[in-house]
This record gives sequence, structure tokens and C-alpha cells, in this order.
Amino acid sequence: MRLRTTTAMLSLALGIAWLVGCTDVPSNGPTPPEVNSETRFMNADPNLTANLALDLGPAISGLGFGQATSHQTFPSGARKGVLSGEPDTLRIAMTTDQRATIIFLPTTGGFREILKVIERRIFDPPAVNPGKFQVVYVATDSTGGEGPAVDIRITGADTTLNLTNSAFKFVSGYKNIPSGSYTVDVFAGGDSTASATTTVNVGNSRYTSVIVSDATGALSFVDMADE
Repeated sequence: MRLRTTTAMLSLALGIAWLVGCTDVPSNGPTPPEVNSETRFMNADPNLTANLALDLGPAISGLGFGQATSHQTFPSGARKGVLSGEPDTLRIAMTTDQRATIIFLPTTGGFREILKVIERRIFDPPAVNPGKFQVVYVATDSTGGEGPAVDIRITGADTTLNLTNSAFKFVSGYKNIPSGSYTVDVFAGGDSTASATTTVNVGNSRYTSVIVSDATGALSFVDMADE
């Protein structure tokens, strides 16, 4: 009986080995899904005309002060970028399924920094209700140092928002505000007269106003909308 059992088990093992040997096993695994981010670039440095090369290849060319590109699709990951004529390597985080703006900041203290402003997830609908609005402050002073803290006021027909003591690299994050026309004023600390003003017409989308400065330290706005 034991011999028959052993013979049966050996026959079963040989049959399984034969079947496995006849199976066509692919040498490569399944192709992973492509993961992307959507990124645009904005130049907040009055002394820079931005030509950017990423580890993926050329990305932007001739981006002047106060200008922004449209959003471009890039493979997600930790990208390395180099601005032409500059020795430093920029580390740019392009997060999976994220739409964002990368701002080239003015050089301060001999170093170039970037600021990432997150807008939404790629798969989120572009239309929102109510509208969303955020303010970013990246101005420098007349010496090229970080600009002093400022007060920002957003005023509409039925809405007033005050963002006080906003320091260099301040990002307010999105504020929900009804559709309409809004005046955005920026004040130097303690001043009652605005240093710069812009008007933003908010609809059912996302909007970003960036406060920048020219080479003399004079403030102005760069207004951008989600595309």
C-alpha cells in the first residue's frame, strides 16, 4: 500500500512539473500605469530671463519677469532643473496627479529658490462653486533682500478679507469667495495707502494673484487663473 501511495505521489509531482514546463511565462511584468503631474512656471525675478532645462530635457525658454507659462504635463517625480547661466541645481517636486505653479524667486543672499503653489488634483473638476482665490507674496526690497511683511486686503461687494503681517513666501491658500469683482490691495506695514492694487474677476474657477517687485522694490501683481 505504501509503495502504491509513493508511486501515485511521484506521478502527480511529475505531471505538475510537466504542466509548469509547458506554461509560457512572460519575461517582463505588466507595464505600470503612467503617473503625471501638471506644472506651470512663473518668473518673479526682475533680473532673470528664465531658460530652464530639466533632467527630462528643455522645459521653458525666454520666460520674462512677471510672465507665466501654461500648464505642461510631466512625469511625476523629483525633477532636477538648471536655469541657464546659473550653477545651482533646482529640486522640483512634481507630485503625482497634482496641478501646481513653480515660481522662480528673486535671488536673495546669493541663492536661488523656488516656491511651489498647489492648485488642485488633476482629476478634480476645474469648475467650482463658489470660486476660490489665493494670494502669494514673493517681493524683495530695493536692496534685493526679502521684502518686509505686508498687509493684504481683498474687497468685493459683500466680502472683505484681511491677510495681515504676510511675510516673504507667504501663500494664503484658497479662500472660498462668491463670484464677482474684487479689489486686492497690498499695504506696507502700518500704511493706509496701498502700495499696489489689482482687480480680479472671480467666477467658478480658481485664481491666484502673486505680489512681485521690480528691481527698485516697487510692488505689482501677476494675476493667474486655472486653465
